[in-house]
Amino acid sequence: MRVSTALAIAMLFVGAAEAAPTRLTVCIDAIPDSAMVTLSTLEASAIYAAIGIRIQWRTTGSHCRADAIWISLLEHTPVEFRPGTMAYALPYEGTHIQVFYDRISVRPLGVRQHILGYVLAHEIGHVLQRIARHSAEGVMKASWSDEDYKLMLRSRLKFTPTDIELIHAGLEVRAAGTLLAKRN
Repeated sequence: MRVSTALAIAMLFVGAAEAAPTRLTVCIDAIPDSAMVTLSTLEASAIYAAIGIRIQWRTTGSHCRADAIWISLLEHTPVEFRPGTMAYALPYEGTHIQVFYDRISVRPLGVRQHILGYVLAHEIGHVLQRIARHSAEGVMKASWSDEDYKLMLRSRLKFTPTDIELIHAGLEVRAAGTLLAKRN
């Protein structure tokens, strides 16, 4: 009886470990409007939690690991630099994201943290997928419509099944690369 009890307990631990979310460290610049950025990171965290990924946010300079995703918030974007764009990622490089914070901070107060949260989720998605592509709908859509913005305000804009698969595949590649780097 003791062996079967021990086996049952072990199976519970194995099941819990398999159900545990994948962790990802993201380092982001600290900026003057940190309250809005904090709300935005909570929004992005919820988007990823829905697909089994737990984001650990750090401000740059505070114990940011080398294998983290690094996000810079630009407060004075030149008008001629990528006009109409809120951010961009370097998916093939696999680490860096540039957010044009000043272009988002001019949005109405009640929506800007949602927009920034979705911009963060979108760009992190590019880095994790490790390819430059967009979806026809959802978080990874190239240009969001008015309907998409309405969904954002209700936290209902989601990743497509293909995006979820690509993100998890990219996380596996990322984890394998980290393990190889630690061995060498």
